[in-house]
Amino acid sequence: MLISVAALFYLANPAPVASAATGESRGVDFVLVIAGVPQDFRAQCLIVDREGGKKRIHIDGRRPRSYGLHADAVDCRVDRLDQHAGTLMVELYARNNSLPLGANSTDEAFGCVHVRSDGPWGKAYGRRCSRVTRF
Repeated sequence: MLISVAALFYLANPAPVASAATGESRGVDFVLVIAGVPQDFRAQCLIVDREGGKKRIHIDGRRPRSYGLHADAVDCRVDRLDQHAGTLMVELYARNNSLPLGANSTDEAFGCVHVRSDGPWGKAYGRRCSRVTRF
């Protein structure tokens, strides 16, 4: 069984983690793990709560990092902000699950990765995305 570096980071630092949406530190529903060569990134996430309300959050940071998300469903796009940096690896985990719902990586200049859980948009996945694709 192969385990990614991002998965090892998550397993070593499981939820609860600080919430990107509220700053709280209680148990979370999802964990967004951003790993790879240390460099700056920007994430945009659409959070859907249990009542169907939607909220968009923006995260600017430097990887490796993990963020707890309180939601019923999550859809995130993570962009590399550096042209010459190494690989960007992104994985989305459900609470208490060691297998990612969606995962992918890119080493393209200013590349991005899109991960999401099951939700109103369809099934969970992780894929590379184009910089011209709008979230």
